Amino acid sequence: LLKYKDVFEVLTLQGDDKAYPLLKLHQQQDPYHVNTYYQLGIICQKWAKKYDPLTEYDNVKYFVYHANLYLTMTSKYLDDKEAKKNRDFYHLATIPDGQKKLEFPDIQKDINERIADVEHFNTNITKIRKNYYGAVNSYNQCLELFLELNKNNSKLKDIYLIANDTIIEKINKISQLYDSALIYFDNYKKAITEFPIKDYNQQYTLENIETYKLHGLTN
Repeated sequence: LLKYKDVFEVLTLQGDDKAYPLLKLHQQQDPYHVNTYYQLGIICQKWAKKYDPLTEYDNVKYFVYHANLYLTMTSKYLDDKEAKKNRDFYHLATIPDGQKKLEFPDIQKDINERIADVEHFNTNITKIRKNYYGAVNSYNQCLELFLELNKNNSKLKDIYLIANDTIIEKINKISQLYDSALIYFDNYKKAITEFPIKDYNQQYTLENIETYKLHGLTN
């Protein structure tokens, strides 16, 4: 059987990667050991922020979920008796000024702050993804409709000559999607300015359609 003091020693001396599988194993061995949940929650909290939220979202989502789960479990089972018995295992919590050792409220405060941090991270990542993929999807739909219009009408003057309700509806839809793409992208830029992720700083340049058929062939 794993002794928790040995698992904790691996965590402090060898780091999260080595300790994580041992913590998972110890959790299965002793599902009521509170500090196991605390340490797993902290590791998941850190690892959720290691991945790219745009291209590795499955990993981000997994660790956000489990960080919240483990920290919530810690909060549920933590009590004054646990805090006094195993206070050394909660060394990442802050001892208030003028106080000699950690107490139950100090550990609970640390847990609550971590849960709030995970929620703050998840809220911002969700907003960033919503606006980024809103821009991408709107742009792609806009481009698809323009290419379809271009394919069926080789010259711009053809559109003026044969314009009907279907064509006008399609042009209006292109306009709406174009506006949506810009709005989503501007909101995305604002979101990553307020909450930076990785090294993302995309820009765009608006260009007029100078040659109708050429743009249909090259975009």
